[in-house]
Amino acid sequence: MVTHRPALHLDAAFVLNKQCFTTQSTLCYTIGMIQRIAAIVFIFVCASAGWMILAGTLSYRSSSADSGLRGHVVSTWGAPHEQQPPSAVYEESVSHLVASVEDGKKIERTVTEKIYHALPLDGSRIQVGLQLEHRQKGLLWFSTYKVGFDGVYQFRNPTGDDQSVRFTLK
Repeated sequence: MVTHRPALHLDAAFVLNKQCFTTQSTLCYTIGMIQRIAAIVFIFVCASAGWMILAGTLSYRSSSADSGLRGHVVSTWGAPHEQQPPSAVYEESVSHLVASVEDGKKIERTVTEKIYHALPLDGSRIQVGLQLEHRQKGLLWFSTYKVGFDGVYQFRNPTGDDQSVRFTLK
């Protein structure tokens, strides 16, 4: 008794791959390797583009939230501070005669002018203690500091006379 089996119909891609594997052709191996490498590169490029889009979105949202929340941080914990060195000035009064003509008469007046001279800063001894405290506002963290400041400043009087000096801290 003879049994007849129906013929199998294989698609062209399977036949091509079967032929490649059976013949171990170098060309078929190279084409398959190039296809795999191209697929890996395509996946890498798509994943990289996705991560760049995500990073751009997060950066934009963080910067827009930062500008909006900075005012709330300033109102809650205070604005940034800068400590400038003090200035010292002394006042000198200079008198001089000013001649003018009024109603056809020559009049001389004594005018006193105040001139302010800055004293040079000779030295300083400054101690600063900083303590970092991160504060969260929304999803963002802001750096705030507790500051302890102590300073001793030395000014030099360039004149030989005693002066009345005004010190200013800014």
